[in-house]
Amino acid sequence: MTGNLILLTGEVEAQHFSTLLKTYQPDLNILQAATKEELRDVVDGLSDEELSHTRLVAFCINVIVPRDILKKLPGPSYNFHPGPPAYPGSHSAIFAYHDRAYDYGVTFHEMTEKVDEGDIISIQNFGIASCDNPAEIEVRAFTNLAKLFDEMAEDIADVSTPIKRRTSAEWTGEKRGEEEARALVEDIST
Repeated sequence: MTGNLILLTGEVEAQHFSTLLKTYQPDLNILQAATKEELRDVVDGLSDEELSHTRLVAFCINVIVPRDILKKLPGPSYNFHPGPPAYPGSHSAIFAYHDRAYDYGVTFHEMTEKVDEGDIISIQNFGIASCDNPAEIEVRAFTNLAKLFDEMAEDIADVSTPIKRRTSAEWTGEKRGEEEARALVEDIST
């Protein structure tokens, strides 16, 4: 049995990644969800046997995977985070812009019950000194996340083997979220 891969991402991204992943595992059954509810429906639609051969990969999506879903899967599950280890949590680009960060990056990591705390598999860093706003940082992050996915695709497609760490990097920053980001956006705008 080749297995199943659940892509927790947008439909356009899932189509691109599905094509790429099937070059490595043509028989891989790829399922897509874009919301917590869709993810639950996909997981609930698989038998226990199918679940035992299923990997979950989230890509640049603001969905927190519930603990009960993570426990149903053999794990580990993985996430492509649009920020470096110094910026865990959501809206990372806003915080980096506000901090006048010179460098930024994206992170591929294992999922745990606590957001952005799982082992980091790989990171990709890039400069942002020339970025004029958080949206420009987000575009660069998305582009670099897609490149990182492409680099990791062969390992992702092999759902029978956990993906080996390619870095010793650890999470270093303080987790921040939407309320704090909203306050910074108001501050930046004035």
